[in-house]
Amino acid sequence: LSKSTRDYDRDTKFFLYRSIPSLREYLLVDSTERLVELFSRHPDNSWRLTEYKNLTDSVTIQSIGLALQLEHIYQGAGL
Repeated sequence: LSKSTRDYDRDTKFFLYRSIPSLREYLLVDSTERLVELFSRHPDNSWRLTEYKNLTDSVTIQSIGLALQLEHIYQGAGL
């Protein structure tokens, strides 16, 4: 996320992406602060937001079987 696109990415773009039946997760990585947001679709079609802020946090993206540590995501970013 950048300052210029953050509102669009969180609102309009996510609204449009939610209409894609096969979309299971939507990941946003902030470039101005240490914040990763993972939106996950549940069987009842509702969405759950999980926020990650600590360098020791690990984000698991179930749909592709990948775990990412914030320490690696933000390595060299100065955040």
